[in-house]
Amino acid sequence: MKNSKSNVIGIIVLTALIGIGVGLVVYSLCLDHSTPFNQARINRATVLYDNVMSFGITYNYPLTPEELMSKKSDILMLLYGEFIVDDALFSDVIAQQRLLLGDEILRYNTFESQLQNFMDTLSEIRTNNIRLMSIDVLPIVSQPSIPYFAIARVVQNFENVGRVHMLYYLGFSVDDGKWRILSWAEADENFEAVL
Repeated sequence: MKNSKSNVIGIIVLTALIGIGVGLVVYSLCLDHSTPFNQARINRATVLYDNVMSFGITYNYPLTPEELMSKKSDILMLLYGEFIVDDALFSDVIAQQRLLLGDEILRYNTFESQLQNFMDTLSEIRTNNIRLMSIDVLPIVSQPSIPYFAIARVVQNFENVGRVHMLYYLGFSVDDGKWRILSWAEADENFEAVL
C-alpha cells in the first residue's frame, strides 16, 4: 500500500514538472524576441546605441576633439559593424552623425541623400560580407599656433578588407563653441592623404 501511494505521488510530481516545463517553453515562445539589434551582439549593440543617442546639440555634446572622435567611432561601429538588423534604425544613427558634421558638409549633403548613399553602401557591404571589426583613434594632432583646427588619425579594421587609414579634419566653431568634423580623406599607412 505504501508503494502504490509513493507511485501515485511520484506520477503527480512528474506530471506537474512536465506541465511546468511545457508551460515555460510555450511562454518563452510567445514572448516578443524582436529587437533592432543583432542577437549575437546585442549587449555591445545596446551600449553603442545608448552612447550614440545620449547627446544632442544642447546636451552632452562632445567637448574635445577626442570626445568627438569617440562618438564618431561609436557611430561608425553601429553603422558598419553588423550591430543593427532593423534598417529603420539607421536613420536615427545618421541623424546623430550629422550633429558632428560641419556646416559645409551639411549644406551640400541633405539628410535624405546621406541616408540613401549609406543604404547603397550598406547593400554592397552586406553582399561582400564586410564588417567593421574595430576602430583605433590615434592621438589627435594639433598645433598651438592653430588652436581651432585638429587632425584625427584613424585606423578602421574591416573583416574581408583589412585596415583602412583615415584622416578626419576637425574644426572648432567660435560661434557655438563646438568641435565639428569638417572633412575626411582616406590615407596611406603613413597617414598621407590619398587623393
